[in-house]
Amino acid sequence: MMKRALPILLLVIIGTYFLYTQASIGLLRYYKKRKHSYYRGTNLITAAELTYKLKDNARILSMVTILTAVTFTSTGVLANLYFGKKAEARFPHAIALISKKEPKAFENKLQILKNALRDEHIPFTSHKAAFIRAYNPKKPNDDVMQNLVLMRVTDYNRFADLAGQPHISLPANTAAYMHPTPDQGYEPIKGKQIAIAIKNSNETSVIPLAKSIPQPAINPSGFIGYMLVVPDHLYAKFHRLAAEETIQYYAGISYKNWEAKTSVIKKLNRVIQKDDVDFTNHLEFFNQMKQIFSLMLFIGFFVSALFFLAADSILYFKLYNDLEQDSKQYEALSKLGLTLQRNEANRGEASSNSLFHSVCRCHRPCRLCL
Repeated sequence: MMKRALPILLLVIIGTYFLYTQASIGLLRYYKKRKHSYYRGTNLITAAELTYKLKDNARILSMVTILTAVTFTSTGVLANLYFGKKAEARFPHAIALISKKEPKAFENKLQILKNALRDEHIPFTSHKAAFIRAYNPKKPNDDVMQNLVLMRVTDYNRFADLAGQPHISLPANTAAYMHPTPDQGYEPIKGKQIAIAIKNSNETSVIPLAKSIPQPAINPSGFIGYMLVVPDHLYAKFHRLAAEETIQYYAGISYKNWEAKTSVIKKLNRVIQKDDVDFTNHLEFFNQMKQIFSLMLFIGFFVSALFFLAADSILYFKLYNDLEQDSKQYEALSKLGLTLQRNEANRGEASSNSLFHSVCRCHRPCRLCL
């Protein structure tokens, strides 16, 4: 987004400037060629005045347009961030539990979590999976390659069902990197293939990398490394080589109307100790985002209001400065016979001929009028 924002902004500014300095003048020149309409009534004076005003005020009009566009665009973006549920993409599951050390403590905390949901009479769906910690032996100095985590594709699809996301399928004997965030441009694992090994195992497998998965199907956690999704048969192969200390457990739970279920989250924060498990939930992250974006919306609204007042002030002072000149021009036109009043006898005449008939006071177009 940052790479595209500046070129787009630059092109919009240039396009807005040329819209007033070139496009509008070109349209008026095209209108002058339509003599049937151009020479009718006061259209000639109006077109000439518009051409002069646009040439004289092109820079001011383009500046005001850009200021107004920035005002409404920034306010709309901040309002969309505040009212939109962007947290659902980052935290697919309403509640997630991740093991840190022993699996026994994980099972106890998971049971406490489910009992708390049942006590609150909240219907939920859940899925538990085991991840395998791995590393790349060919890149010992790379922190990313030393913190790999393997997940089978079947577990990914079940977690995707909890989050309402589509399933994926992998070619045989391949792996796919799953982004920890839906933001584009964050992909630390690239290349055509990757070497994978399990701790305390001498066997290394070189696996081709398929297309990465941009949308995560599990909640992010600082205790989960860089996730690789592999087919079930490859996962079974690594699982036979993995020791108990290399197995990590994750449980995802989803339920409806998670924004209104604040009491169960407060209760779980009291009863679940985070020494041996990592407890993440959608509601707390969503509230944190709303607090941040509410402050940004508050500041952005007043900044936008100042920009909007600045644009209005520019137009007002320009109109006020040109008022005296316009008054003199209309006074000169009135001396030539241009007036807003019409005689009762000529009320049936087209108002477009009032300017020319005021020259010779005739009731039909003549050479003097035209």
